[in-house]
Amino acid sequence: MQRVGRINRVGTEHDRIFVFNFFPTAQANVHLPLEQNILIKIQAFHDTLGEDFKYLSDSEEVSSHNIYKRLTDSLEEEESQGKSELEYLNIIRCIRDNDEELYNKIKRLPKKAKVAKETLELKKDSTISFIRKGGLRKFFIADGQDSKEITFIEAMEQLKADKNTERVDVPKEYYNHLKLNKMQFEYILTEENIIDTEKTIKSGNDARILKLLKSFSNIKTFTDLEEITIKEMRRLWEDGNIPASISKDVIKAIKDLDDPHKIYYAIKETIPDKYFQGRNGNKKIDLSGDIEVVLSEFLIKGDK
Repeated sequence: MQRVGRINRVGTEHDRIFVFNFFPTAQANVHLPLEQNILIKIQAFHDTLGEDFKYLSDSEEVSSHNIYKRLTDSLEEEESQGKSELEYLNIIRCIRDNDEELYNKIKRLPKKAKVAKETLELKKDSTISFIRKGGLRKFFIADGQDSKEITFIEAMEQLKADKNTERVDVPKEYYNHLKLNKMQFEYILTEENIIDTEKTIKSGNDARILKLLKSFSNIKTFTDLEEITIKEMRRLWEDGNIPASISKDVIKAIKDLDDPHKIYYAIKETIPDKYFQGRNGNKKIDLSGDIEVVLSEFLIKGDK
């Protein structure tokens, strides 16, 4: 992009500029996924800054100029837009590192946990549900007539509460809301595929890595997302999808590490992203297991 900018710039005498990009051959790209890494980085720029131009691929998704919009919004609006998953994940990490008893108490909460509270931010009584099946995890909100998927940030903005937030009884209307949310989740499931493969006996580096990944099941300080990723990494080695060269690199990467979380990230970062993808190039999601309603909150419209 820097080199293109040197010729495709304000004041150029040329009406048309032709840009050609050259990538490694398909054979070389298997060992060095340069094109994929570049496209991922460019898409990150699109998502963060907003763009109206596709640089390398028709698959790039461009959007409006989000940064400009944030700068011109009021301070109050900017504050709400600036939130990210990292802010909330950091809260969980702080609890994990500083209050293991509370962290384990949260992890032991039963499935289908539900609660209700009043809110001034909604026009109708609504229920937010967090539902998952294997690696597919979604948030939905229903108001008794319809259900729609919402983002993690949108869900957290409604679910968050302080120690003084009063809990109220969950009304019977909640069950109708939950039914709508589950129906919406099941509809999304129709677009996913399940792939099962036969497991084989492993030896050498593969066996060492699998033994280590299996031992992580005894560690209670991994997040739900990390536990799902660990299962996916186990599946990759059990199915024989990881080449011996990468297994060797993993052993080198974790050689001097003893902290389970550092070992986890070292293994994850050593595995190229393509091994977490399906044959069609899309992110492969494990859909094993039953549909689980993890938690729900009934939001009662308060008086303003």
